[in-house]
Amino acid sequence: MGLKITTLVENSLGENLALLAAHGLSFLIEEDDKSFLFDLGQHDLVVKNAAELGFDLSLISKVIISHNHYDHGGGLKDLINNFGPQEIIVHKDFFEEKYGIGKIKMEYLGINYTLKSLLKTGSKIQEISDNITYISDNIFIAANFKRKSSFEKVNKRFYIKRDNELVLDEFNDEIAVGIKSPKGLIILLGCSHPGVVNMLNSIIERTGIDDIYCILGGTHLVEGETERISKTIQYIKDLDVDYIGISHCTGKKAEKAFKQELPNKFFHNSTGTTIEIM
Repeated sequence: MGLKITTLVENSLGENLALLAAHGLSFLIEEDDKSFLFDLGQHDLVVKNAAELGFDLSLISKVIISHNHYDHGGGLKDLINNFGPQEIIVHKDFFEEKYGIGKIKMEYLGINYTLKSLLKTGSKIQEISDNITYISDNIFIAANFKRKSSFEKVNKRFYIKRDNELVLDEFNDEIAVGIKSPKGLIILLGCSHPGVVNMLNSIIERTGIDDIYCILGGTHLVEGETERISKTIQYIKDLDVDYIGISHCTGKKAEKAFKQELPNKFFHNSTGTTIEIM
C-alpha cells in the first residue's frame, strides 16, 4: 500500500512558505492510484496550494466534506470552477443551514452553495446515512457518532435552521475519514463538533480496530474547559496513539496541554505537512 496524506490548507504555514494559509482545513489523500480530498478550506487555496505542490486536482476521485461550515466546504465552488464536476460525499443532513452566535448577532456559518446549485454543475452528490461507508478497500467514512462522553457537551453557540426555526446544532452531519494502514488506523477529523472522544469511541466500536497510528485534524477544543481538555488527552493516552497532529480549531491552550502531556507524539499539523507510508 502506498499512502500519502498532505495538508493542503490549515490556519498556519509550515516550512513551505510558497504555500498559502487561511482559517480552514483540507487534506489530500493519495492511496496507490486513487486520490481523494477531505474538506476544501473556505476558498481557492486548495487549488492554489495543490498547483504549487505539483498535484493535478483533475485526478481526484471523490471529494468528502466533513460538515457544512464555510471553512471546510467553501472551496468546493473554486474546485468545480477550475476542474469541472465532482463526485461529492456528504452526510444526508449536510444541507441544513448553519448559524452561530457571533460577537454582535447570529451569523451564517454555512457553505456558499445549495444541493440544487451543485447538481446544476453536473456534479454527483452521494448523501450517506450508514455508520461506516467504504470508498476503497482501506478508506472509509465514519458518521452518526454516539454522544456517550459526559464531558463533551453540545455547544450552545451553534444552530441550524429547521422548519424556519433556529434549533441547537448537534452536528449530525459531521463525518470523519478512517484509513487502514500497515502501521495502524489513521483518522482524519474535520472539526470534531460531536466530541473527539465520542467520535473515536464510535469508530473503534464499529470497526473493531483500536490500534490507532495517527490522528490528524481539528478537535474544537478551542472553547474547551480545562477538564474537557485534560480528559480528552487522557483518553488518547490510554489509546496509545503513536502520533497526534491536531490544529485548526484546537486552540492554543489545548495544543499546549497536548505538547506537555504527549511531547513525543504531538505535532502541530500545518499547511504543507505530509505523512507518507509505503
